[in-house]
Amino acid sequence: MRMIQKIIVQFIQNHIQRGDIEKALAKTNYLRRPQERYYYQGVCYFELGNLAKAQEELENALTVSDESEAVVQILVQVYMFQRKWDQAFKILIPYQTRPEAQHMIKILNQGEDSCQAYLNYMSLVRKSLKMLRSRNYEAAIACLQSALPHTEEKAKIYDQIGAIYFNYLKDYRKAESYFAKAYAILPNDKRIKMNYAKAKLT
Repeated sequence: MRMIQKIIVQFIQNHIQRGDIEKALAKTNYLRRPQERYYYQGVCYFELGNLAKAQEELENALTVSDESEAVVQILVQVYMFQRKWDQAFKILIPYQTRPEAQHMIKILNQGEDSCQAYLNYMSLVRKSLKMLRSRNYEAAIACLQSALPHTEEKAKIYDQIGAIYFNYLKDYRKAESYFAKAYAILPNDKRIKMNYAKAKLT
């Protein structure tokens, strides 16, 4: 039975990755473990833009989940897109020693302008993912380039742009130039280091 549930989770993840959110949501009804069902339903509703329903399902997941950090990462975004800053801050406190939580707490502590910049950034990143799923690669790159002024995590954006040039457009020189920008900012990041080295050898 557990193997069947793992297969269902894999189907859900694959559908989400491809942007088939409605199909993913339909399959969540077959998940027997409440924490998995609530979590993936929350993720699906978030992807569909139903923030109230996403919040409801993710909050349900928090009450029963023994893997709450993954739930919190999504729920923080749901709260922030609804401008519920205090609720986002509150659920981050138990994880304040983790780098990702520290980053989000810093954004929240800097005030509404900082929070709005983060929302602009996330909106553009999410739009780029949709463009990528629809194979509109140039539009995906344009979204990521537009996201750069709204974030301090520029290395991550440069790395993502480089990956699109490398994996989809097969423009290895442009890929290398963006990986180089990412590497210049975060030379010790394993993924960025690997991507830069791979591009240089291609």
